[in-house]
Amino acid sequence: DLEYEAGVSSGAETFPMPGGKIRKNGHIMIDDHPCKVTDISISKTGKHGHAKMKVVGIDIFTGNKHQDIYSTSHKVKVPIVDRTEYKFLHIDVDGNFIDLLNDKDEMRSDIKLEDEAQIAQLVAAEEESKSMIVTVLSSMDIEKVIVIKE
Repeated sequence: DLEYEAGVSSGAETFPMPGGKIRKNGHIMIDDHPCKVTDISISKTGKHGHAKMKVVGIDIFTGNKHQDIYSTSHKVKVPIVDRTEYKFLHIDVDGNFIDLLNDKDEMRSDIKLEDEAQIAQLVAAEEESKSMIVTVLSSMDIEKVIVIKE
């Protein structure tokens, strides 16, 4: 299971946003997990004047479900989420690290695959000399391969 370190960084991985601006399919930090928002329900304004919203989200790396309640008028943390496409070059089957090339022709070899189906897909592609594109999702200093396509 992935663990996220809270409060260690300078805050460059998140930015504040008013709770009322959070939308379905957007991103939010729930319990220090970067999540994609799957459901929002907003309650009416109470006697103290602030509407509350219940947010349900799915962790973008583990798929675990998280939920929390926020005031629509207060700021919430939103993770900075990047998607980058790379050209697949090689897979090291001993450690499952993959060699990738970005659009500036810079190579990287620091991403490890955990998913057996993705490993099998890239091993087969390499054996057949197929050109593959790998999409990497990154947020909170974590990276994960989310899509592999020809």
